[in-house]
Order: sequence, then structure tokens, then C-alpha cells
Amino acid sequence: MFTVRETERHEDGSATFEVDGSAEEMQKLFEAFFTSALINGIDYAVEYKDKWIARQHLIDAAIELDKALWAWENIESVDWISIQEIVNKFHDAVKATQK
Repeated sequence: MFTVRETERHEDGSATFEVDGSAEEMQKLFEAFFTSALINGIDYAVEYKDKWIARQHLIDAAIELDKALWAWENIESVDWISIQEIVNKFHDAVKATQK
């Protein structure tokens, strides 16, 4: 059996609590909290991994596009057709972050 009591009420509406129990009960409580945190962390990582990868690809594509646009504006031998593939790659990366 656990004993839970409020030890302090904070101005922001939160509070500090104290939990008492036997060593065995406290160990089980810690294991339950730890297991829950681990499962929630894994779920979060799985859910947001693809979004993070898409954003990284977008950053890479934006850097590549910036370099290509600079070359298009400053080097006469570079025409729009020569950077069209880079533009398409950038657009694809933008779309991937919208999913």
C-alpha cells in the first residue's frame, strides 16, 4: 500500500507530492514508471523518425538548390535546364515533409 500526500502547492497550479511505501512496493512502482517511459519513448521515436529524416533531406536539398541558384545567376554556362533536376529534388523533399 502506498501513501501519497501533497507537500507543497505551487503558484502555477502544480504541486509536489511525497510517496511512501515499502521497499518492494517502491521498486515495483519504479519499474512500472521506467517501463512506461521506455515504451512511450520508443513509440515517439517510431512515430517521428520518418518526419525527422524528411526534414533532414529537405535541408540537404535546400543547400544544394541554393548553390545551384547561385551558379545559375553567376555563371553564364549554367542554364535553368541544368539545375532543373535539383529543383525537382527540392520540391520532392518539400512534399515529403507535408505527409
